[in-house]
Amino acid sequence: MSSSTHEKAVQIADQLRNAGHEVWFAGGCVRDRLLGREPKDWDIATSARPDEVQALFRRTIGVGKQFGVIVVLADDDAYEVATFRADGAYGDGRRPDEVRFTSAVEDVRRRDFTINGLLMDPSTGRVEDHVGGLADLEARRIRCIGDARERFHEDRLRILRAVRFAARLGFELETETRAAIIALANEAADPSPERIAGELERMLTEAAPGRAFWMLRDLELLPVVLPEVAARRQRGSEGRLALRGYDVASSLDRAQALLDIAPIESPEVTWAVLADDLDSGFARARSRAAEVLMRRLRVSKRLAEDVAELVLVRDRLLFAPSPSAARRALCAAHANPSRLATFRDLHLKVLSAEGDAREPLLPRALPPPLLRGPDLIAVGVPKGPPLGRWLRRLRFRQLNGNLSTADEARSWLAIALRRGGEGRSS
Repeated sequence: MSSSTHEKAVQIADQLRNAGHEVWFAGGCVRDRLLGREPKDWDIATSARPDEVQALFRRTIGVGKQFGVIVVLADDDAYEVATFRADGAYGDGRRPDEVRFTSAVEDVRRRDFTINGLLMDPSTGRVEDHVGGLADLEARRIRCIGDARERFHEDRLRILRAVRFAARLGFELETETRAAIIALANEAADPSPERIAGELERMLTEAAPGRAFWMLRDLELLPVVLPEVAARRQRGSEGRLALRGYDVASSLDRAQALLDIAPIESPEVTWAVLADDLDSGFARARSRAAEVLMRRLRVSKRLAEDVAELVLVRDRLLFAPSPSAARRALCAAHANPSRLATFRDLHLKVLSAEGDAREPLLPRALPPPLLRGPDLIAVGVPKGPPLGRWLRRLRFRQLNGNLSTADEARSWLAIALRRGGEGRSS
């Protein structure tokens, strides 16, 4: 968040304080501020009860009111204002069955990790530490507050969250926290598939997806949350993969190498790295297996299809016999061309590091399409599959050098439509 969002958070805190309430910044925003990072959110903890918070501010949402959380809206920004609380038992392994409003000290002691249990005065920046979080920040260490097993039993997703924080910040796991993760590894599968997928995606799209993947393997969490991926090395596909420069025995190491250099802004690409080679068959079987995994995790239909498409066309782009064949594969694909190029380039870099240097058959940056869907609809091409086929034909001819301007594309399209057939894709 920008400095203006910080200023608005301070204004909210001042309004609470002026009304006679104790108020602090709490959680990740304090951690990030002390690490010199720009906080994504400014969470506010206060002695004010939910009804008192709602009475003070004109625009609020009581989405978490039963847990003492009120969202205060300031312009286009939303701020969570949470009443100091102590949690009861976690019957569902996710949320407390009941909460009790209490003091700031008790509030921080219910939180997950010491580095997330720090309080900061919104006006002065003074930090209060009741859980040893400052020492753990200094030591670059992830430590549970209180008993690690108890913290993880309260919400099993904290097991994966510990890995995410350690990977993202470059921290180590404190000894007892690490031991608890290993002992309770099987419980990491207890949260819903959606919550597991969300936490995994955050790992893959934050600072260090490669380190996160290594930690999942090292802590024996990979077979629990992604058993399909952990089983990759057991597939009997030596002949096929050897022809393409792959070492089956190190299939997970290859995924590791790819994730070490994967761009964090492309979740489709990082998911495709994980979801590749789940089947010992050829491209279509691998693509189907990737989509089955993504469906099991209940990600969006679009993400599942994009990941499956990347897996499907990987070999066609990497091992196409000619530039024309590579162009044909690209035009037949439905995935974002830049994502396809990124996925291809990751594999090329790893192959090159292993002594199998290859030049890409298509440039990294592709020109924008000469015509788009609305242009074709305007001249009578129907929506649906025919529109997609005509767009792919135009794209192939453009990349093949047959069409270089929008006017040329329109002329070719007009002639082709008058001839009345789908014709050949070239």
